[in-house]
Amino acid sequence: MERAGIAFAQRGSAGAFAYRRGQVLVKEGDSDPDEFLAKVRSAVPDAEPMKEIFGVVQFSVPDTIVALEALRQAGFVVSPNHVFFGSNYPGAATDYSGCNAAYIGGPAYIGNPAYIGNPAYIGNPAYVGNPMANTAQPAPTPTPCEQRSVAQASPGSPNSPLVAVLDTGLAVRGGSGQPGADLAAHPDLSAHAYVLDTASSADPLVVDDIDVPDSDADSWLDRQAGHGTFITGIIRRLAPDATVVNVGVLTGFGDGDDRTLGEALQKLIDLPQGVDIVNLSLSGYTEDDRPPLVIAAALAELGRQPKGPIVVAAAGNSASSRPAYPAALSDVIGVAAVNDVERAWFSNYGPWVNACAPGIDVLSTFFVGLGNQANPLLGYDEPNPFQNGWATWSGTSFSAPKVAAAIARYMTDHGSTAQEAADAVVRRWGLFRVPDLGAVVNLL
Repeated sequence: MERAGIAFAQRGSAGAFAYRRGQVLVKEGDSDPDEFLAKVRSAVPDAEPMKEIFGVVQFSVPDTIVALEALRQAGFVVSPNHVFFGSNYPGAATDYSGCNAAYIGGPAYIGNPAYIGNPAYIGNPAYVGNPMANTAQPAPTPTPCEQRSVAQASPGSPNSPLVAVLDTGLAVRGGSGQPGADLAAHPDLSAHAYVLDTASSADPLVVDDIDVPDSDADSWLDRQAGHGTFITGIIRRLAPDATVVNVGVLTGFGDGDDRTLGEALQKLIDLPQGVDIVNLSLSGYTEDDRPPLVIAAALAELGRQPKGPIVVAAAGNSASSRPAYPAALSDVIGVAAVNDVERAWFSNYGPWVNACAPGIDVLSTFFVGLGNQANPLLGYDEPNPFQNGWATWSGTSFSAPKVAAAIARYMTDHGSTAQEAADAVVRRWGLFRVPDLGAVVNLL
């Protein structure tokens, strides 16, 4: 976490949160840019502007917490650059500025599954003392995906919804500049999923659209590797007529931040054809439980686009009722996880949750063929455990795309808009609802 610039703090009674060390986000308002910068520097002399997006300026500062206090006293709307996780961030628990040596959630941390204690964690299956492990498990090849007569509809049409997955990216065929280099490597996804940008970074801490298994070349699966590819497969299997576009917002270790998510949402806004549904299988807590500045502004702008996309987000895996973002935003469908009869033990819950879906031992697509006898993938009983490209995984990360897929499928079946489909699947009066878990979307 030191290399990723992630720090933890706890302020007031809301609880702990994660943020990028040495950064703040300041709402620009209507003032002249030069006047705005001068006023910021009068409060924090060493503040340096980095990027502006959705009327929020990212600054580098010597000390985030000190800068927050100074800027608030000067009358600015300001927040840390909050960090969000698609799963447990790797690394044993240490001292995180008042977080009591266990990660956020007292004591469970946002994850898939949740951290318990210091440093052991409970997994799927359970791992003790090895928080670096990726918890996806090899699975047998399932029956082929459903084939439907409307599958030839053009992407983005009512019969072929365009679903955006903002996550770790997608495992692709590769070959820069070659035809099909942007398409999924997995054979069950290749005609239905793609990335916006095939450029990849050699730095494992830099986000791009390509999902890779081992970005730091240590022969272990990265903690979050395959997450975006797995989520894409869930949508593909449950809504076989949907097209999925993947944009990277999380590293292979599972961390992303407010500004990075805002930039990805801007890419969706800029797509000529627009998107119908956005899936965000990530979550995090914020300072004083305030909405994250950039994500809130970006989603408000996205909602003003002609298609009026539906945004679905995972509620998080802290077994907590504390609002987790972006799921807790009013214009987002927050999704919890359930098992066969009740809330999954790790799932967040509360009045801010809108829907729930099965989230334990979910089956989906993964990397195809990892490791061999000469270079085995560590942590598994065989050198190439994912030879067939399928895995199981648990978490609200995998409940959210089931709700997104249910909405996409309804669009296909009824020729409806995303808003109409979301009303029917999640919001309609008479749907079966569970207190603090929302409408039950029972797609396996």
